[in-house]
Amino acid sequence: MRDFVMQIVWTALAAAAVALAAKLRAPRGLWPAFAALCVVIAIDKAVDLQTHAYVAATAMARALLDALGLADARGTVKAALLVVVAAGVVAVILRSAPRATRGERFALAAFALVAALVGAHFVPGLGWLNASRLDWAGEALACGLLVAGLVDGFRRCGRADVNAARQ
Repeated sequence: MRDFVMQIVWTALAAAAVALAAKLRAPRGLWPAFAALCVVIAIDKAVDLQTHAYVAATAMARALLDALGLADARGTVKAALLVVVAAGVVAVILRSAPRATRGERFALAAFALVAALVGAHFVPGLGWLNASRLDWAGEALACGLLVAGLVDGFRRCGRADVNAARQ
């Protein structure tokens, strides 16, 4: 039931984010990227892309590590890759945050939380984070942050439309 609820929620968030990105006069800011992320998550919820992508990525990674003679260092390579990806996500957030609107900051926090939840599944020793209730609560919090961001984004669009009409 939780999966069905989240599928509906992410589909609605994707529709709202796409509508907001389309309402912007020019595709500026972070909303077009947020809309694309929402669409990908909504599709993932419907067809479970994450599992298929994980299986395919694992098979490719094992083949690559075997070909490079690094099969024994799989854990080290995995940890290094997670650190690099986490650093990249943090860098994007820090780079974008100073220019971001209040709504975009809410959305950045939402997607940072989603990335942390997904990333925690791959870190050895954090198996307790795989509890479905904790996952669901984190995802619900991320959705709430995204809703707050969307509300702010639509308010800003509305004010921009009013200001343009006055001129």
